Amino acid sequence: ERPLVPRALSMMTGVKSVECGYYTTHVIKTDNTLWSMGWNYHGELGQGSMEPICVATPKKTLSGVAAVSGGYFHTLALKTDGTMVGCGQSYCCELGDGKSVHQVLSWVPAGLTASPILEEGALPFTDVPAGAYYYEPVQWAVDNHITTGTTATTYSPKSPDTRAQRPPYL
Repeated sequence: ERPLVPRALSMMTGVKSVECGYYTTHVIKTDNTLWSMGWNYHGELGQGSMEPICVATPKKTLSGVAAVSGGYFHTLALKTDGTMVGCGQSYCCELGDGKSVHQVLSWVPAGLTASPILEEGALPFTDVPAGAYYYEPVQWAVDNHITTGTTATTYSPKSPDTRAQRPPYL
């Protein structure tokens, strides 16, 4: 009997990251395109079909991708513009679109967006100056995912709202 000898395989070039789902492999290339391969029984490759076949050759399925994560029945991708898209089977609302027990064969908005990554202590709000008495409570609320502001760059500290809408001590 021949012993097993590991060997390197050269599949793709220009690869930025690789993520493996249950029976899937997703590759993000340096041009931010997503290439997927593996088992497509639930549409989790995002190729527009649910053919229960093994896709042995990587196929481009999406552009503008920053990150991807594959689950057992579904895949979610974070696009470079901060939006999330998903495909595959959603038994318990895994795709984030508010629906369960349905099949998504091509990429659809997942109902989630990413927040901008900020330095610790930095706020994205132009209307919350660093010296304001309410700066730290607003920072606490942002850090604890309690608020995202009224827009991506404003908090509207002088808007008429209730105490329940404000962070503690404000």
